[in-house]
Amino acid sequence: MKSSVFFLTIVMMAFYSTNLCAQALAKPILLWPSGAPDATGDSDEDKPALIPFIPEANVRNGAAVLVIPGGGFTIRAVDHEGVLVAQWLKSKGITAFLLRYRLRPLYERKDWLLDSQRGMQYIRAHASE
Repeated sequence: MKSSVFFLTIVMMAFYSTNLCAQALAKPILLWPSGAPDATGDSDEDKPALIPFIPEANVRNGAAVLVIPGGGFTIRAVDHEGVLVAQWLKSKGITAFLLRYRLRPLYERKDWLLDSQRGMQYIRAHASE
């Protein structure tokens, strides 16, 4: 019985998270519209960006959070450490910005740091919007 309940819980969580992650995301805001410093290409992976999750005006509380999903700088755990977190924050009235940062092996620590600093700079510069 316990294993059946556990299995059912896992299945429901998987369905719920897949359903949330499948929702359309807002258009990314490029952190460097003319190209990121030391960019090695022109794909989306070479273009750091913020994906906004903006609550409805009637629940918005004025707070904003920069969400940086983990992954050891070789992958981004975008679904469970990014989209789900950002959607939860949005449901609480908090504006969330999901950072798409550059990854290893093409980029290194200074690039990741620049991407996160630029993301925070953007959020602060546009706080009154």
